Amino acid sequence: MSAQPRRSRAIDIEDKVKRRSDIERAAAELLKQDIDALPSVSDIAKAAGLAKGTLYLYFETKEAIYFSILARHYCTLLASLDSFFRNDRQSANPIDEAVGLIADFVRLNPDFMPLACQSAAVLERKVDEEVIVEFKSRLLTDMGQVSEAICRRIAGLTGADCVQLLIQTHAMLLGLWQMQHLPAEVNCILRSRGLAALIPDFDSGIRQALRQLWQGALLVRAG
Repeated sequence: MSAQPRRSRAIDIEDKVKRRSDIERAAAELLKQDIDALPSVSDIAKAAGLAKGTLYLYFETKEAIYFSILARHYCTLLASLDSFFRNDRQSANPIDEAVGLIADFVRLNPDFMPLACQSAAVLERKVDEEVIVEFKSRLLTDMGQVSEAICRRIAGLTGADCVQLLIQTHAMLLGLWQMQHLPAEVNCILRSRGLAALIPDFDSGIRQALRQLWQGALLVRAG
């Protein structure tokens, strides 16, 4: 007699997870149409095939939806790095491969950097405090695990070195993306006035910058 209620609760949980996933997927697709502005709750609900009120059963704000998407991106990227550095496959240059993994992740997930750059100023202001703390705590734990994996593959770096390296990598991603992603009118002005050098190509620029950052960390430790 007691098995049926447990099964019902399991179905409810599965349905909720699927519904949240459907909402996030619809929101991500809408963001691709204009990465400079978060779509409205009404537009997201319509794209997900839901009533606006139903969407609020799963997310309190549109910012909460996009914060959830962003959190998933961070966890996926760190998991990929952890898997790479724990792989026993021999690599002639693990730094180059790790940098390539990061750059490719950004390229294949075009909503990642726009959301990351809006996180502190926009998203986190309208997300429940406990949700933010839970995510940041997991982020720190995941970074610690990745740092251990990096130390395992790259001799000469400590766990503390690697945590700082990941933080600096994140800062470099944000900074270079913001330099490259200017308002259209500013972009046109700079290019027309011969100032295009101030608009770096993100993909090639981030690969070079991260390679120098990671190699520099080794040189500092060796010195």
